[in-house]
Amino acid sequence: MKKILALVVVATAAAFAQSSSYTNTDLVGNWKSKGCETFTIGGQTGFLKRDFVFTAKTWQLEYTMFADPSCNVPLFTNKIRGDYFLGEATTLANTRKITWGQNAKFITPHQPDILAVLNQTGCGDAKIGLNLEREISVSGCMAFGVGSVKDYPQEFDLLKLEKGQLFTGLRKENMNLEVNRPTAIYEFPLVR
Repeated sequence: MKKILALVVVATAAAFAQSSSYTNTDLVGNWKSKGCETFTIGGQTGFLKRDFVFTAKTWQLEYTMFADPSCNVPLFTNKIRGDYFLGEATTLANTRKITWGQNAKFITPHQPDILAVLNQTGCGDAKIGLNLEREISVSGCMAFGVGSVKDYPQEFDLLKLEKGQLFTGLRKENMNLEVNRPTAIYEFPLVR
């Protein structure tokens, strides 16, 4: 009986290792939200669309926040890019740890009220107007939850690749600390 149990454990471990054996090369390309996504973080509900671009070593995420659950009224767009490190497999099927290096950050206001808040809170160059991208790598933009590259140089997350769909971890606050790495997967997939 012990031999059978040991074989089952070894076979299960081998299957688990294979299911999470994707590499950086498997991520290369453009991954987008299938539709409007709803999320809740810190008691706040929001709506967004995400667009990831991967090379074998770098990533870029451009996400737009919307005022409505149909994603028809854009509020602002954040863009973050840097290097990434695909880490070890987790106990979740087809899931690995990932660390998002962050070396450049940008924000684009799409509504006059958002532009006003950016200008009042010192988020980038106030001379840059509506629907124009402004760099916030040095200053960050804490009014919109974006820390500077210096204060928030990386983020600890999960990545799941399954059946041609890519999933990230369920968002938490302060993911720049490894202790806050998600333990669950965000339900909305990204597709090529």
